Amino acid sequence: LFGYLGAHQDALLPWVRTIQAEAASVTDVRLEWAPAAGTLGGSAFDAFVSYGTRGGNRGFIGVEVKYAEDLAAAQRKPANDKYKAPTLTGLWKSGAVERLDKPKLRQFWYNQLLTQVVLGSGDYDEGFGAVVACAADHSAREVTAAVAAELTDPAGLRFSSIEDVVASARGHDDWQSGFTERYLTYAQRV
Repeated sequence: LFGYLGAHQDALLPWVRTIQAEAASVTDVRLEWAPAAGTLGGSAFDAFVSYGTRGGNRGFIGVEVKYAEDLAAAQRKPANDKYKAPTLTGLWKSGAVERLDKPKLRQFWYNQLLTQVVLGSGDYDEGFGAVVACAADHSAREVTAAVAAELTDPAGLRFSSIEDVVASARGHDDWQSGFTERYLTYAQRV
């Protein structure tokens, strides 16, 4: 998904605008990216999309992609202090650690902490976390909403469907059709 769109960055701009309406250009797309320093536990974004705004700000979207995963099975161990400490900042609601330290929520919580690390680096003026999953993945949608609800600014974490990302890439009909048939059509073939 983001590999193809990374090679066609202009096609990604309409999707970026669903998260930041003031985005004027996509400046870079990286896969499996993390900053050189400051990560928590060596995690990386599945995709990292940087953009420029009409007002001249530099921004990014740190993307976690889910396709067919059991979120409750992903992070079974209780959170380490390296995840708890940064959640005690003013970016999270009081008591968030206790509510987030559950297997189903940990991965998106950790990803949002990575978003905050990158934003705190000073390299960007704004940043968002995004979970991209199939529209029918109600679990990913619900978990995204649960983690976002623990942020003091819930708009910092968004859910977006894979279908919406694909549909936003105007002018790439052949790719859209092939991607949809391969990854988003669930009818049994004979």
